[in-house]
Amino acid sequence: MAPQRLLLNADLGESDDPAQIATDAALLELIDLAHIACTGHAGSPHSITRTIQTALASSRARPILLGAHPSYPDRPNFGRLSMPITDAALLESLIEQFTLIRDIAQNCGCPLLSIKPHGALYHDILKSPARAQTLLDAAITVFGPPPHTPALVVLSSATLPVPTTLPLLFEAFADRRYQPDGSLTPRTHPDALITDPNTAAAQALAIAQHNPLPNIFPPLSIQAQTLCIHSDTPNALKLAQAVSQALST
Repeated sequence: MAPQRLLLNADLGESDDPAQIATDAALLELIDLAHIACTGHAGSPHSITRTIQTALASSRARPILLGAHPSYPDRPNFGRLSMPITDAALLESLIEQFTLIRDIAQNCGCPLLSIKPHGALYHDILKSPARAQTLLDAAITVFGPPPHTPALVVLSSATLPVPTTLPLLFEAFADRRYQPDGSLTPRTHPDALITDPNTAAAQALAIAQHNPLPNIFPPLSIQAQTLCIHSDTPNALKLAQAVSQALST
């Protein structure tokens, strides 16, 4: 079966380290959709602007799509821990994050296609109706109601615990291992990340062809519209190159 056309995405703008900035720029030549950190777990007005401008300068034949990558306001833990914050305080933070990246993107002449929560917030909105509703309320407050609101990126085959008219963009991962129930292997597990390009490419190809993932029993198939490689995964650029090549053959 020919591979399904998946949008290859990456989470960018999460570091001012020169090596990571170079990796981000190289990834922008390979990916279709860039989710840009907007100061919750990482990022700044400068890094948002830099990432968007680099995306606009990409030599890719297809224009790069842009999205917001909001998080709990928890830079010390990089947004990877559930945060004991009130829904009102989270709403205020998300509105600030969305407003910042919306305004910078508009100044650059770029619409935002999607919203992909980061880290713990990504998983918490699938378990907590209050957290999910807070995210949806913040998005609608800043961007307006559908069809003006960007699509919400969620784990493949996930179901939000609250009703929404926002479009959903289902995501799978080339650089994370899965559990047999379809959940991601926790990052605390020593084998949570895939850092070998051939392994990442094989997993990406299985997802694109709707085949069972390699080495998971009972067999698990993933349905998705977009495929993520984290920019801070070790070997991220080589992973993206291998995945992009696999999906284009």
